[in-house]
Amino acid sequence: MMGSFSVAAAEDVEVQASLDSDYVEVGGYVNLYIEVISDDALHVEYPAIPQLTGLRFVSSSPSTSTRQRTVDGVPKLVHRFAYQLQGMEEGLVAIPSINVRVDGETHQTNELDIRVIDSGQPPPDYSQKPEIFLQKELSDEQPVRGQQITADIVIYYRDYINLNNYQVIQGWNTEGFWQEDLNEDHRARAETVFLEGQRFRRAVLMRHAVFPTRAETMTLQPYKIQANVRGRPRHGESELFTSGGGNKDIELRTDPMELNVRNLPQPDRGQYINAVGNLAVERYIKNETVRIGESVEVVTEISGDGNLGLLGRPEYEIPNGFDSFQPREEMKLDKSDTRITGTKTFRDILISRRVGTFTVPEAEIAIYNTVTDSYQVYELPELNLEVTRNPDAQIGYDETGELRLTPERTVSGWTNTDEQLLLGQWWFWVGLALPFFILIGSYNYYMYNRKVMADPKLQRQNNAMKVARKLLSEAREKETSGEIKEAYALIYKALLTFITDKLDTHRSGYTEDEITEILNKYLPDQRRTERVEQLLRLCSEVRYTPDTKVESAEDEINKALGLITYMNRFLK
Repeated sequence: MMGSFSVAAAEDVEVQASLDSDYVEVGGYVNLYIEVISDDALHVEYPAIPQLTGLRFVSSSPSTSTRQRTVDGVPKLVHRFAYQLQGMEEGLVAIPSINVRVDGETHQTNELDIRVIDSGQPPPDYSQKPEIFLQKELSDEQPVRGQQITADIVIYYRDYINLNNYQVIQGWNTEGFWQEDLNEDHRARAETVFLEGQRFRRAVLMRHAVFPTRAETMTLQPYKIQANVRGRPRHGESELFTSGGGNKDIELRTDPMELNVRNLPQPDRGQYINAVGNLAVERYIKNETVRIGESVEVVTEISGDGNLGLLGRPEYEIPNGFDSFQPREEMKLDKSDTRITGTKTFRDILISRRVGTFTVPEAEIAIYNTVTDSYQVYELPELNLEVTRNPDAQIGYDETGELRLTPERTVSGWTNTDEQLLLGQWWFWVGLALPFFILIGSYNYYMYNRKVMADPKLQRQNNAMKVARKLLSEAREKETSGEIKEAYALIYKALLTFITDKLDTHRSGYTEDEITEILNKYLPDQRRTERVEQLLRLCSEVRYTPDTKVESAEDEINKALGLITYMNRFLK
């Protein structure tokens, strides 16, 4: 018998098949359910039932029902076809995908397996898994240092359980990892899977990208959620629900997971900048011809799938006749898919000081490709620059074409009726010497600033306090607007950025213990070191706890400012 009806559906239609038991006796009966789940009304035809060996359909006409159901927290309309099957021959019977036409399009159910047993045989002894559990699933459990790993937080639950909603009550503390959330608009979608002979629903709740920053055995800490579920168990098989089912709040957590992080070999050639992944490198200059005194940008773009946030700056040989300044770094990440992709850009700023033709020599950058487990060396061609004179400049050039900066000399004279009297006054000599001292001081200040601008390390150290104060000011704004977690994240960033800038090291991947070990080498007062560690740990705890009860960050901002001011005296 064929027929059709209207059922809710819309942009997404899910068609699934299930059985009400994993086994059936010869001569016994089992129910096969085919469900069409959707949002708005669509036209649905009866399923095309297949021929089976070992089972038979008692009737080709299913019973039908339509009802509303909350599926993983989203209200849906579900139409169910129910068929009764009878066991005919012993053995494992495979039920293939069944075609269902929905609004003129063919959809397929999942495949199923069921065991037909002799009527006197005991039921199959499956190893029992919990009715509902949370699990952390990684794309690679033996990565290399810096490799991108996709970490899914997955919930499994028996098919008589419905997940109404959930909330995170303890996110993980990813010490020793750079971590980013993936696909923030992700909606959990459940699918049917079999685990050791038992049918479960599986849904990915959250997805993260993590990058180990050390080569050692590292531990991913537990992840904890609170879920509200509804159960309608069959055959009294549930320990979680009493007969009749109902709603229940339960707490679930993942187990700690160890990662054996491998170290990377040294590349045979090329400059290694801590790059791991499927990345490409490009280098270029915006203007190949400039006037003397104008700036030139040497742009290096590294793009693709990899550890963009952990990359070091490529270093190039700068030709004589140019001053180099603190490079700018920019990073754009795309986190909408199952992995992080994007582009990191380094802009080296050069100021031309001499007329002529110059060359930035070719360079080689080594990137470890995790697909081939080998280094890929990118050869960057040389860059040619032409520097010309500036006809509008009010300054001179020497015979080499270099800017000539010399003071103008003028002659002045005066007449005094009492020259001997004037020469005997102390203020005369002070006034005569003062311009000289001012000139010397100005020259020293100019040379110091020029040294700072030309030395990225020194410039970074000098700007450390300014950058930290700015971050704390942003934290104060977040605290005022009630964004407490963001305020604590900025306090953490201010402390870590200040310490790493003063010591000219990378800003990513340090644990609180490593920061403490570093500070113990520089700070004479161990109590101050302990306060820094305590504040960092507090910030980590607050920013990784979803529903924090902390209501203010004012005291922590002031503490951070005091500690930074103290550390500024010793970190050099």
